[in-house]
Amino acid sequence: MTQATAGNDNRWLFGPVPDLLLGCGLAYVVVFAVQAAAGPAMREALPYHLAPFLTLLLGTPHYGATLLRVYAHAQDRQRYALVAVHATVLLALLFAAGLHVAWLGSFLITLYFSWSPWHYSGQNYGVAVMFLRRRGIPLDPLTKRLLYGTFLLSFVLVFLSFHGVSKATHQVPASFQGTIYQFLSLGIPDGVRTPLAALAAAGYLGCLVVGVARLLRMARLGDLAPALLLIAIQALWFLIPGAAAWWQTLRGLDPFSPEHRAYAFLWVATGHFVQYLWISTWYSQATDGGGRARYLMKTLLAGAALWTVPTMLFAPGMLGRLPYDFGLSLLASSMVNLHHFVLDGVIWKLRDGPVARVLLRPVQEAPPADPDGRTGWLAGLGWGVGLAVLALSAFGRVETYLGDRAGARGDSARFAQAAERRVWLGLDSPRTRVSLAHNAAQRGNVAAAEAELAKSLALFPTAEAHVRRGELYEQSGRHELALGEYRAALTIAPDDATALYRLGVLQLAQGDVAGARDALERAAAIAPENKLIALQLERASKPGRAPDETRRSNAEADPAPGMEELGLPEETPDGLEGRSPY
Repeated sequence: MTQATAGNDNRWLFGPVPDLLLGCGLAYVVVFAVQAAAGPAMREALPYHLAPFLTLLLGTPHYGATLLRVYAHAQDRQRYALVAVHATVLLALLFAAGLHVAWLGSFLITLYFSWSPWHYSGQNYGVAVMFLRRRGIPLDPLTKRLLYGTFLLSFVLVFLSFHGVSKATHQVPASFQGTIYQFLSLGIPDGVRTPLAALAAAGYLGCLVVGVARLLRMARLGDLAPALLLIAIQALWFLIPGAAAWWQTLRGLDPFSPEHRAYAFLWVATGHFVQYLWISTWYSQATDGGGRARYLMKTLLAGAALWTVPTMLFAPGMLGRLPYDFGLSLLASSMVNLHHFVLDGVIWKLRDGPVARVLLRPVQEAPPADPDGRTGWLAGLGWGVGLAVLALSAFGRVETYLGDRAGARGDSARFAQAAERRVWLGLDSPRTRVSLAHNAAQRGNVAAAEAELAKSLALFPTAEAHVRRGELYEQSGRHELALGEYRAALTIAPDDATALYRLGVLQLAQGDVAGARDALERAAAIAPENKLIALQLERASKPGRAPDETRRSNAEADPAPGMEELGLPEETPDGLEGRSPY
């Protein structure tokens, strides 16, 4: 047995406790155990709508750390010029094009969702190898491949669950509701996916058993503990959830429940963010010196700029046309992450000499205080701009949170105030405008309601806004205008049950029985359990009813119900964060 040197301080980065908690994911294990044992109580204490603040404090600096690693020093900018400049410019151009070309944006989002689990897996593998190498444990080619296989095959299982024909095992939505984008599944037939998934699971077990057995012949269990813990974390993050989704098991366990998948992934992502900040902070201190607090603040400012500036520049009224919650946020999130993946794939290679000298071997000399550091007015300007952007980002999250909470408790004045403040940040939303119109209509202010709907349609035309405006027109007796709005809604969303219902009811009232029957039959096919639609279809199917009699009957039974009375879902404004890839 080859033994790692006992008592060697270089086995750890910050020390055993912070390394095991933050770098090896032991803190995540605690979170996982709490969610598994007391999921509802945990979600009540730490609800999902706090996610924007958690990602601001941890996710944002984790992206900023990559920017500092690549762009902070001239020698790094030159060394990584291919990705620092050329790949960055290409991704920026693709982002701009994807805002206008739906299939391109969908491809980029699909690429992000598909790549993301491997990014997490690759980081876990790299940290595991680092700990083994720092302990002097020799990794022969076979053992290294077996270790790599455990991370790769757990990712493969998740990838297969993303890209099938059957929706039963999907861990991502086929379409992103309310946006112009959809997930472009490879559509692997179940007859192919099933044996591939079984093969991946069997291969994983084989790599795990043989690989761990070989490692145990090389070193003590204590020296292997960090790497083994990372293998377990990988299983909790991807292997077990992927298998649970594939074979539809463990659904009673909160972290693997389909209903709480987004909440569970929030903590997986948090574990990844913390792990990245843990290693990048140590690397920065080892190479550049300086205090941890100053470095982490710089990562926060750089990350905030990366997330905030593109969405403000490409908001409607600026360089873009797509509202934040109609796809701009989702595509921006995808491009920020793809940029992050591309850069990380280059800058953290352990076979890279400078990286290996720092991460795999002790640093012999104290680093300079701040090589390549900026001083004077330029540094002050950078800090000032960064703090301003961070303040804007935080302000947007706070206003979204407070506005949504105000809307939930019926405080329409505070909800409207938050909506107007979000406009300053390029976060105006057609859905929010529809909600404001609804509130105004309930107060009897029809003019204000119509003004808000006009703003909604000017931002981005939606079926919901057309239906709402049609209802206003219908209630004030402007029936031809109402018909036009319902038909406009159906040109956007041909299967919108509410638009079909309203169109059918109004056509029936005007004596167009054939048109009404056609619209109501389509509505009934979409919402077969809806009793109001069934009632109106029954009326339209009765022969020989005079138009005046139909109007009287409809007016008595159906005083122009909106979506609430129909029992159909209303859209609510999205939060600031993009959807998770898991």
